[in-house]
Amino acid sequence: MKARKLLGIILLASVAIVGCNKVKDLETKVYEKTVVEAAAPGAPDSLSVNVKLEYPVAGTVSTALTKMVSTIVGRSFEGTVQATDIESAVEDYVDSTLKSYKTTYAEISRKGEEGTDSYIPEMSWEDNISGEFVGFYKNFASYLVTAYSYEGGANGLSGVIAMVFDTATGEIVPESRFFKEGVSSEVAALLSARLEESMPDAESYETLFVKDIAPNGNFYVSDKGVTYLYNPMDIGPHSLGTICVTLPWEDVTKYVAL
Repeated sequence: MKARKLLGIILLASVAIVGCNKVKDLETKVYEKTVVEAAAPGAPDSLSVNVKLEYPVAGTVSTALTKMVSTIVGRSFEGTVQATDIESAVEDYVDSTLKSYKTTYAEISRKGEEGTDSYIPEMSWEDNISGEFVGFYKNFASYLVTAYSYEGGANGLSGVIAMVFDTATGEIVPESRFFKEGVSSEVAALLSARLEESMPDAESYETLFVKDIAPNGNFYVSDKGVTYLYNPMDIGPHSLGTICVTLPWEDVTKYVAL
């Protein structure tokens, strides 16, 4: 491992922050926890975990609020926690992530000391998850979960999951319900036509693996229109990050069922 300044057992104590926001008709709060902790006493490696989630607390019926919160938890942590409320879920996720990291570190260190594995990787890792409301259309609220994980190597893993909630019921609105039946090819043509202008430059556009793109279910709505997200390696190299293609309402409204 590379020599670095001794980090100690706990570098940064966990901090929970609860704030209040107003997002259109929904009242929301934000819960955040950040922990940076060494892999073991005296170890040069550490894990940094940051989770920051916005969630609704008022503005619609309680059953809808409960469904939205449950979905946000499920999509943010991919079924790795049992809790359904935001605060408990965040706490459980951070605790379990730290435990898993320390177990992995101890096992790799043991193999290195025993000589059964000559390769001991650098293990200063990161794990970041954030979620927030990003747009509204009629009674639909859009929410994005952004995740980044680094476990050594040249690049970390990143991605964005989009959700569209019906604020009246709290249910997710899938692509099949949001758009009229049988318009997938028309929406695909619009996406392909808007792809090049969505890229930062012509060189980036030329590096894409796929230029005739199609609806992939990963979309959100806002006052600008319908935005589709294509995560790293979906249609282009990792270096491009998540690619966002927005279809303005004037182009796409005739294909929307709701």
